[in-house]
Amino acid sequence: METNKRGIKDWIGWSLFSSIDVFMLSLMSQIMPLASRVPLYRREKLAGMYSVHAYYLSIWVTMTILLIQYPIIVSVATFQFLGFVDQSWTNMMEHVCTYIALCMVGSNFGFMWGSLFKN
Repeated sequence: METNKRGIKDWIGWSLFSSIDVFMLSLMSQIMPLASRVPLYRREKLAGMYSVHAYYLSIWVTMTILLIQYPIIVSVATFQFLGFVDQSWTNMMEHVCTYIALCMVGSNFGFMWGSLFKN
């Protein structure tokens, strides 16, 4: 029984660590660049180079494309070593999609906070 309790605690710890890893990487990768680009954005906006919508949409799309690669690589690389009973293609894709969803939530949350605050 003690082995089972320890195994459950290990899985809970691993799940928490892996979800925080993907979420926080995406979150901080959106917050930091948005705050550092504010002076450049103001100059380009005053010069009339593009609209506010085009700027934010382009930043969001490019960062999302870059950030989505990390959870895919991590989830595919670790799936075989976790020792799931069902290691089918469907189960692996569900694992990958879970990581991608965590990445997208962290990315969008970071984008929101990076857009709301100036520094």
